[in-house]
Amino acid sequence: MGMSGEGASPNKDSAKGKSEFQYVLEAMKGQWASMLGMAAMFVVTIGLGMLLQPFYNQSDELRAFGKEGASQGRWILLELAMIFVFTAIIIWLAKKKKEWIIKGGILVILWLALIYATVPLAHLVLAPDMSPDPFVVEDVLENSDDEFLFHLGTSGYMMYGIEPAINASGEQVKNDDNVTLYNHTLKASEDGNNWTWSSLHTETTSNLRVTQQDDIYVISDGSTLWVLDHHGHELHTDNCIRATNPAACSLSFNHTVDEENRTYSITHEPRMVRFHTNKALGNATGEGAAVNDGHWAVGEDMNIADGQLMAVMVSPGKLLTVDYGYAALMVVPEENTATPGEGGRGPSQMVEEIWNYSVVGNTNFTAVEWGVSPWAENKLSDHDGPMMLLLGTENGEVMAWNFDLENDTVEAEDRLLLSDSNAFAGSIDAIRLGDYGDGGWNDLFIAEGGVIHMLHGSNLVDYIQIEYEGDVEAIMVEGNDKGALVSWYHDGNWSSGQITNDMLSQTGIQLDPLSSWVGLIVSTVLMVWLIWRPEWYVVNTTGILVGSGVVVMLGVAFVPWLVIIFMILAAIYDHWAVHKSKHMLDLADTMIGLNLPILLVAPQEKGFSMLDDKEEEQPQDDESEDEAKEDGETKESSEKKEASFRAKAVAAEQARVEKKAPPKNTGAEAMFMGLGDIIFPGMLVISAMTYLAPIGGQVAATWVAVGIIIGGLIGYMILMTRVALGIPQAGLPLLNGCSILAYFIFAVLFVGWKALEFNITL
Repeated sequence: MGMSGEGASPNKDSAKGKSEFQYVLEAMKGQWASMLGMAAMFVVTIGLGMLLQPFYNQSDELRAFGKEGASQGRWILLELAMIFVFTAIIIWLAKKKKEWIIKGGILVILWLALIYATVPLAHLVLAPDMSPDPFVVEDVLENSDDEFLFHLGTSGYMMYGIEPAINASGEQVKNDDNVTLYNHTLKASEDGNNWTWSSLHTETTSNLRVTQQDDIYVISDGSTLWVLDHHGHELHTDNCIRATNPAACSLSFNHTVDEENRTYSITHEPRMVRFHTNKALGNATGEGAAVNDGHWAVGEDMNIADGQLMAVMVSPGKLLTVDYGYAALMVVPEENTATPGEGGRGPSQMVEEIWNYSVVGNTNFTAVEWGVSPWAENKLSDHDGPMMLLLGTENGEVMAWNFDLENDTVEAEDRLLLSDSNAFAGSIDAIRLGDYGDGGWNDLFIAEGGVIHMLHGSNLVDYIQIEYEGDVEAIMVEGNDKGALVSWYHDGNWSSGQITNDMLSQTGIQLDPLSSWVGLIVSTVLMVWLIWRPEWYVVNTTGILVGSGVVVMLGVAFVPWLVIIFMILAAIYDHWAVHKSKHMLDLADTMIGLNLPILLVAPQEKGFSMLDDKEEEQPQDDESEDEAKEDGETKESSEKKEASFRAKAVAAEQARVEKKAPPKNTGAEAMFMGLGDIIFPGMLVISAMTYLAPIGGQVAATWVAVGIIIGGLIGYMILMTRVALGIPQAGLPLLNGCSILAYFIFAVLFVGWKALEFNITL
């Protein structure tokens, strides 16, 4: 606040600055109780909003503009326009002496806003037992000798088991040469998991790779491959070592070339080899070997030899493969353009890749899923559009891409906010798309860190958490009219149980009749009390509840970036309205005169009463005024009418210039803050809790919310250095500015840079 004239010496400047600093401290000492009281109401109002946030985060129907509207800027512009209109109407009515209309209209609005706070608060007090029913594991099947291979649709899977052999002593021992494939279908029945067929294969090992195709499964163990139809019937078996010499065929598939069925394999090198199963190489190679008539180079990051997570022929001639470090969508080559070389393995043409992705950093892919997106335009029964690939990693990330196979385009799914975030702390064990409730839309099931999460709907809200032990290899989901039968394979066992609506932590609005009536009655009683006796503590009680309800109602409605833009625009308007047009001062005087809880009141001294102030404001009758004039008595106008912000500003500014003591209270004896000065920072607090939780987890989002409150309090303390002098001050520039700055700092600190991604549209 120091002001130095041109050419002033440093010593004079220092003394002047010190004098003004002492002047501010002296002014604030007399109002420290009011300042602490206002800060406490700031924290309590936003804290109540945080307490109510889970209630309002239950479903889209409680968001002012729905889920899609949360990131659409036009709704923020509408909110700002409504503020302008509201302010203009209030000022116009005040000039027309229509205060009764102002008070009546605002009281109705306040009563409705109160309901948004009192009803959920009544539920927290009277109906805390409305928590969801616990998930119960209903069935456990022990198959410790079986290994999981891959999923078959949403409710099927394939496994294999090693058949025991009898040794010379008559004991059963494992024999890797005898492998049985099991095709299982998950069913909601008493016996749980049922397998529909099994197929025994000999002369093989247990290290199997499987490629899913439209009508067949191609299975390879590195030396032998066999082809099964979808009913488990073996179509043919081939010895692939000779054809791919010297590398084993890690992954095999079939493709039609010139109307002839041909077999391809991706080898350990890696490279892609095509061979003709109907043409023998001759006696030197042994019966059953096949002719190698083409080979191509594949991506150098591909490492099928270390293991395979998925291989599927997603459309004719397009193969999608995922190993532990590399995923690619390849076009199956048909023309052999390899340059002859030693062993027939000279320089080769690269296999065309439509899309590929490699793991970043020191991690691996640990889970994969291929299916219909939760954001699909049509129901599952009518879906014929893009498909989705999801990949999970060791460090807890989940990424997704949408594949338009007709146009050969692949786009990252930016609505899935689970990559480069702290939402999941543990390794992703399994990912599954499944239709909860059999409603025709997929939900997302993720197993990580000992918990299976069901992320429901297009919001992907974490509705249920199922705890498990060990490492989950697979999740199966079968939707039904009760909800969904969910099974998971872990440590050689299948466990399963039914999810119902009663188990979901958030299933839309759930109202307890008694709590709802209590909330309505409390709101009505407060409004009657406010009309009958608008004392400062009644105004504050109502104002805090109204503020908490509005904070959470708007906070869950908008993503943080929209709230930040709203706060910046509102702060600019507030500064202009206070310091330029000054109509905000007229609005404040009007609201103080009406004793409405659109502001909060912090008394400076004991015994303060808004009712006493109102009585003192009554004008003297004409006879009293005549007698006062005849006696020559003069009184200040401030003793006849309510002390306005402008009167206090003039007195404070004059005192500052003349270096006098700060002005004493001239009748108001209280500090006032508009409720909007709390609502705007509170909106950002609730928005951060709501929309950062899917990115960084609920704990991190809550810490960001706490950081915003701290930033708002810092802005409040700076603001009070001006308000303590009685100078009218626009609160939003400081309160909003410090809150926004705190959001940036704490969001990056606890969530990461992904929290600052600009994700809004018009």
